[in-house]
Amino acid sequence: MKKKTRLIALLTALVMLMVVMSGCASNTKPTGANNTYEKATVRLAVHSNEGSALTAIGLEKGIFEKYGIDVKLEIVESGPPEMAAMRADNRTLDIGYIGPGVSWNAIDSTGNQLSFVFFDFLGNSERLLARDGVFTDANNDGTYDLEELYQGLKGQKIYLEVGTTPGIWLMNFINTINDGRPDEEKLWMQCDVESYLAEYVAPNTDEANKLTVVNYNNANIPAGMSTSSADRVDIAVAFSPATTAAVSSNSDVSIVADSTILPASKATTGVWVASNDWIEENPEVAQRVINALYESAVYRTEHLDEAIAAGEKLCQKPDGSFSADVVRSISAAEYKDWFEKEDGIGWTYMRALYDSKVGSVPEGSTPKTFEESVNFTFFLNAIANIAG
Repeated sequence: MKKKTRLIALLTALVMLMVVMSGCASNTKPTGANNTYEKATVRLAVHSNEGSALTAIGLEKGIFEKYGIDVKLEIVESGPPEMAAMRADNRTLDIGYIGPGVSWNAIDSTGNQLSFVFFDFLGNSERLLARDGVFTDANNDGTYDLEELYQGLKGQKIYLEVGTTPGIWLMNFINTINDGRPDEEKLWMQCDVESYLAEYVAPNTDEANKLTVVNYNNANIPAGMSTSSADRVDIAVAFSPATTAAVSSNSDVSIVADSTILPASKATTGVWVASNDWIEENPEVAQRVINALYESAVYRTEHLDEAIAAGEKLCQKPDGSFSADVVRSISAAEYKDWFEKEDGIGWTYMRALYDSKVGSVPEGSTPKTFEESVNFTFFLNAIANIAG
């Protein structure tokens, strides 16, 4: 009896898989009387920074329209409100771009679940900003090495929006600075937001090595660095466009470090997540959306400045607000090389993202496995079937 039940369950699963794959197999071929796709409205979110460039150029060049996707766009300033909208019982978003800061949502097994569905780019948006005089270029080489950054951060206060990508960037940055140092000499962090340091264990309690982390809205950092009051911001980790605004509006503020100082295993990744319910209910539409994202990403790589300008226009930002050097865009050849083999570096980046955020899943929730969190079926179909 048990064998029969297992057989029935196996056959049922096989039938469901064949239905989904049949929809995916036809994903690159329009249907209908006029050789066009049936129009589908998709609620899609982008951030008001360089991460919008892919969607912007896809809309501008008619790539989403080509796949019959009517984009209902939501432009957000950061990830937390986007995740709330996508995971709500009355969901108002289907799919969206996110940075690493809120990526734990795709690993959380409770409530309305999400999955990683598309790898967008490697980022360099997060920057360490500081007022002149905070750090010393001891060897006069025009840059700040890890030792100079270590000395400058000891006993300091640093401002950032901890629930977004700068939060994870700072952790990776401090781990990089501390690597190889005795525990008693390592920098350690303190923050009033308990959830930020939930899994963190300070290596020592020496006040001289303490770095006080202040939760601070990213959009307010340029103004905070402009004030002359006693509580002004002297050191911050921010993402674009706040970084550009802070430097351009303050002659005594500069960028002292960016993501290039981190090892490859700590690379900042821009990814897309989608509602599992939306995927299950609309697999054919989901494939078309991923196709459009992939084609747009490849076009962006070949026309990066054009795509960045399109992002500024989409987000209604002044010319020059976004910078192309914060986006490491990926070519069609690289997508194939990175993801078509199990040992491709793209999977290494995804695994590193998962490992860095699995500890951020709220207490009481069992994290999903890596395999449960990543649904790249549609993404891999796009890489295999769409000419780059």
